[in-house]
Amino acid sequence: MKPRVKQSGISIATVLKILFVCLALVWIGTSILFFRQHFKSSSDDPTHHHSPIRQEQQHFGIILDFPTVNTGNVTIRIQVFHKECPEAWKFVQWMTGNQRVECIACTIYRGEPVPFYWGSPEYPDRYFNGGRWGPPYALVQGGFVNHRLVHIERENHKPNPVKRGMVAWAGDKGIHFFMALADHPEWGNAHTVWGQVHEKDMASLDALVQKEPLHILEKNNPVLSNFLSPMPFHISRLTEQEWTAHNEARE
Repeated sequence: MKPRVKQSGISIATVLKILFVCLALVWIGTSILFFRQHFKSSSDDPTHHHSPIRQEQQHFGIILDFPTVNTGNVTIRIQVFHKECPEAWKFVQWMTGNQRVECIACTIYRGEPVPFYWGSPEYPDRYFNGGRWGPPYALVQGGFVNHRLVHIERENHKPNPVKRGMVAWAGDKGIHFFMALADHPEWGNAHTVWGQVHEKDMASLDALVQKEPLHILEKNNPVLSNFLSPMPFHISRLTEQEWTAHNEARE
């Protein structure tokens, strides 16, 4: 008689348990990868509706800091109109959060003084060829040059006129902006205004176009005035408390 061999094997119940554990591990791994990718995309995309900045940390505006040739270090505080211009608001939040990699080429490059005849009824009502509205055109212009976006959607916040101290997008497309040094009734409602320079910082902008060397592009149509040395700026967050404190500070 042959000896009885003990049969070995895995029961169906054991196989099902192993299969269940494997499926659970796969599900957990897939979920982790999904959420990691989701939150990475949200933080990288400035147009994503879920801001990477927590609600309680959202800022009131932005601060532009930059060195100059003759004026020293300049600080410009800008209140951002987040309700009227949510796209601009999300964009500047993203730029401040990614300053080191996305604003390396941000510069203030154009300076247009306020001519003595600005708005005078003794000059033709036009902004070219000897008109009362320039050239020069009473503004300071810069650009939020970055690696991801070349255009920010324009909101319909277009006050008429653009007043001194207002910050607006330059043109209908792009990431370039200007800060008005005077009221601009000649433009009508052509520009989306997304911010306001602090009143106490306007003197610094006035000094830029008065003291920094300018290069007049006389052959350009219209004639433009650029700073001879563009000024790279650093962008940081401005809180409402900082805005108020600057407002209350002594001259």
